[in-house]
Amino acid sequence: MDYRKPDGMPDLAAKVAEMSKIAAEYGALLDFHSGSDKSSLTYQTISKAAGGKIKLKVSGKLQLILSEVIADLDPKFFDEWWDYSLVTARAEADSGSAIAIEFVRVVDDRMKADGANFRKLPQDRFFTDFSFGMVGAKDDKGAFLFRDRFYSLSPEIQTEYTKRVVAYIIKLAEDLGLRRK
Repeated sequence: MDYRKPDGMPDLAAKVAEMSKIAAEYGALLDFHSGSDKSSLTYQTISKAAGGKIKLKVSGKLQLILSEVIADLDPKFFDEWWDYSLVTARAEADSGSAIAIEFVRVVDDRMKADGANFRKLPQDRFFTDFSFGMVGAKDDKGAFLFRDRFYSLSPEIQTEYTKRVVAYIIKLAEDLGLRRK
């Protein structure tokens, strides 16, 4: 999640600068998860405080972009993915996961409030946190259950996905203060 502490960006910058200094002493970089909702200001603050010496994990965000494209262009497949993810989230909630309990409650409340107008969304918090399960699901012999579905997407989906990923990477690079050559 984006940085929302009451101490604000100046304190985030101070923390990142200190951690970056320590990491540099060991020849290491700070590694940040891109997350799904970090603001441009947060990325700018982190990059500046670390002198641009950071590593970002963006694979999760790329999968969320894929879910948005599939929701737009292949809603039937998206609905299956969303349903599978909700079953997974409910199982985690039943096991006592506080996060899963909260995220399932939120979507259940929205289902009740929206009634017949309810739409499955790739931005549903349970989905953003539990959608990874279907992508990596395996049978008892270790074979992927749905991998072929994700690897055989239509050219239309592939083209739109590429377009959105390029836009995301360019924006991310701009937020980090990198220049296009």
